[in-house]
Amino acid sequence: MASWRSLAGLVAVAGMVALPACEDQSTASQGSAVSGQALTAASATATAPVKDSPETEAARRVCHAGVGAMLAALPEPLTIQIYVSRQSVRLSHAADGIAQLLASLESQAKGKVSHEVIDAGSAAGRDGAKAAGLQTVSIAAKDEVKLGYLGMVFRYGATQDIIPLLDPKQLTSVEFRIANKVREVRHRHDGTSIRVGVVTGKDEIALTEPSLVPHQGGRPGPTLMAVLHQNVPFYNFADVDLSGEIDSELRALVITQPGKAFSDDELKRIDAYLMKGRSLAIFASAVNVKARDAAMTATVGAQGLDRLLAGYGIELKSAV
Repeated sequence: MASWRSLAGLVAVAGMVALPACEDQSTASQGSAVSGQALTAASATATAPVKDSPETEAARRVCHAGVGAMLAALPEPLTIQIYVSRQSVRLSHAADGIAQLLASLESQAKGKVSHEVIDAGSAAGRDGAKAAGLQTVSIAAKDEVKLGYLGMVFRYGATQDIIPLLDPKQLTSVEFRIANKVREVRHRHDGTSIRVGVVTGKDEIALTEPSLVPHQGGRPGPTLMAVLHQNVPFYNFADVDLSGEIDSELRALVITQPGKAFSDDELKRIDAYLMKGRSLAIFASAVNVKARDAAMTATVGAQGLDRLLAGYGIELKSAV
C-alpha cells in the first residue's frame, strides 16, 4: 500500500491543479524567484537551505501556475489575512515570505485575491487573531517566553476559515495548504463537494483499515479515511462495487490493494469510465499482504490491474 504522503496525490487526481507538486517539495512554491527565495530564506532561519534540483524547481513552477489559475477562476473575491507577532524575527521572516508568495499569486489571479499582513503584536492585532480562532505559539522575547501568532484567515463571500498555526520550520507545504484551504472555503460557501468513488468488494485493504497509520502514544492512530476527511472535508467518498456502470458524476475512482482479481467485465467498466475523461488513482502493487497479518505472508499477483494499466502505457511489475 502507498503511504499517506503518496495519498496526497488523490487531491490532484480528483480535480485539484498540480497541488501535490507543492506538497511534496522541500519548500513552498517557487513560481517566481522572489516567492521561492523568500520562503527558502524564512526556512533557513531554522534549518540550513537545501539546493533544489531543476526537476524540483520545475515542479514548483507548474504548481504555482496551477494555483494561480485556480484563484483566477474564483467567481467571487477572496481576501487573505496573515497574522504575525512581529516581535519574533523568525515568525516575521516567515510571514514576509508567505506574503511574497501571495503577492505572486495575486498577480495571476486577475483581481480575485487580495492579502494583508496584520501585526498581532498590537492590541488590535491580538484581538483579531484571537477572535478568528488562531492558535498561539511560544516565542522568546528579551529573556522571557511569550505567546505569539503566525496564522491565516480566509474570507470568501460570507464564509470564513483559518489556518490556525504555521510553523516557520515547516514551510514545505504552505502553498498546498493555502490552495487546499481556498477550495475548502469555496465548497463550503457554494454548498458543494467533490465526489470520489472507492472500489470495494475486492477483498481490498480499505482506507478505513486501522493498521495503516502508526499507533500514537500506544493508542491506535486515525484511519486514512479519517485523515482525508480532516484534511479535505469537501471530498465525499462513495463505495463503488463494479457490478454495473460506474457513475460518471464521480470525479475520480480510487483502487486500493485488491485481494481478488478483477474480472474482464470489471476492467471494461473501469476503462469505459476513464474514456469519459475521468481519473483513476491506484494505490497497489503486485505483492499482496493481508492487512494485520503478523507473519507478513506475501503472494504475487497483479489481480488484473497489469492488463488495465498496460493499455495506458504503464507496467505493473511484480518485483518488491
